[in-house]
Amino acid sequence: MRVARGAGGLLLTVALTSAAGAARAQDPDPVPPPDGTRVLVFREQLAPFAEPARRILGGDYERFRATLDVLAAQEARQRGLAGDVDFSFSADETGDFSGAGPGNGTLFGLRTGARLSGGGYRSRVRLLADMRALVHDNVFEQDFSRVRIGYDHRRTDHLGAFAFIERYSDDAMSIASRYEIGAGVSFGVDLRPRRDDEAGARALAHLASADAGGFRCGVERLRAGFDPAGGSPASTGCAPAAPAAAPAYRPADGNPRPAPAVFDGLLDVMPDLERGLGARQAMVSLSLGVGVFSEFENALIETRVSRLDAPADGSVPAELPLRYLRLPGRHRYRFLLWPTIAMRPLSTLSVEFVPSFKLPISAPRRFSDGVLAYRMDWFVRIDWRPRHDDTVAGRMKLFVKFDYYKNMGPPVVAEALPPEAALEPVFYHRTGASKKHRFVSLGVSLDLKSP
Repeated sequence: MRVARGAGGLLLTVALTSAAGAARAQDPDPVPPPDGTRVLVFREQLAPFAEPARRILGGDYERFRATLDVLAAQEARQRGLAGDVDFSFSADETGDFSGAGPGNGTLFGLRTGARLSGGGYRSRVRLLADMRALVHDNVFEQDFSRVRIGYDHRRTDHLGAFAFIERYSDDAMSIASRYEIGAGVSFGVDLRPRRDDEAGARALAHLASADAGGFRCGVERLRAGFDPAGGSPASTGCAPAAPAAAPAYRPADGNPRPAPAVFDGLLDVMPDLERGLGARQAMVSLSLGVGVFSEFENALIETRVSRLDAPADGSVPAELPLRYLRLPGRHRYRFLLWPTIAMRPLSTLSVEFVPSFKLPISAPRRFSDGVLAYRMDWFVRIDWRPRHDDTVAGRMKLFVKFDYYKNMGPPVVAEALPPEAALEPVFYHRTGASKKHRFVSLGVSLDLKSP
């Protein structure tokens, strides 16, 4: 049943992402309504008036068009859906300490995951589904799954908020199901813009320019050129240095012209698009999330059972029988520290390091041996795209990922249970869960949206 639920959720995620990708393939550059993607509306309404716009802007026209195309692509990227599907071969280690030795185990398996995100610079929704499966003695087993829905909102360039809900299961750590729901605030900064995307760098410089050749002034000059009643660009310091050689566009009454509202719409959406484009161009992005969340956990410990009255000849069965010990559900509140380091030195290479530290707020705050009952989950992922084009091969990435899950307050059976077991008479060979679980995954990822 657990396999069916995990696989069903993953297939649903892939199906939704594929449907979004198919819709974009059928209509790659749709014309939205005026209250939708305003840059695309502006570009479509301006297209029939290319010659009048060229006369109004003069030598600044080509640069204006290039920046407008970059903004349209950025807006489509922010408002559209982005997703990818991962397939990988994984090796993992479980136990209470690192290295080989008694109490530690290693395992190999197949892992698949899907990620889906949508939204703009200010607000974004993300869906993550991850599942690891094994084939043991011709039996398909799911031993790890994770589904997470998160929402991020940026109030300013450096301050934001987030909320999330997550379901997690891990047989190696005896977690049958763990649910988390929480929220918090985030602080971030983008550093060192990349220089390999020349079109994006030129567009950012054009957007930041305050002189008459800047993009904002170009919008003001076009507004005045197409609608003389709308005011003069000279009042805002956007008049060209020299008058245009040809007269500006002056349509007769009843003739078509770009709708005045699209100029205001473009100016309204520009700041968020500029910040989003700048964040995409950053070589290094740093952020820190601070929040609280509620955690509810169901534990199921798998243990081997042997009888105390062993045969007189000392023989031991080759395979001890299994028994599953379900522990009472446990609820607690935790404090969350969630730093993130994302590096993208090249358009084809990205590195992401995301640790999270989960400290107990409500009791029990310490484990039986006095150690603080904290949790630490983190991963490092490196993606490399061999090609960067619009083909299927250009949407494929190779990746390596290292996951580390650490629980210093693992599930343990009640102290009264082993004596009760002795009355059967049986002996439980395992009465506590592993504290650590480590994954290494090598695989391929397929973007379900053109880069």
